[in-house]
Amino acid sequence: MNRLDDTISKRAASPRLGVFADERGATAIEYALLLGLICLVIITAIGATGDGLSASWNAVATKASDNLKTN
Repeated sequence: MNRLDDTISKRAASPRLGVFADERGATAIEYALLLGLICLVIITAIGATGDGLSASWNAVATKASDNLKTN
């Protein structure tokens, strides 16, 4: 038998072997999942930092406004 006959007989014995043996797309999917996770972390960090900064600036504005009213 030649190599083509061996390949055909192996795939005939297990039809799903061909689907799971090819892993070219798996790396792209893994990179896409990692990229999505990194983006989620960045968005969460920016949101938390933004809330903290907003509260700080509001406190500064309130103190400045109070000082301007008393003078």
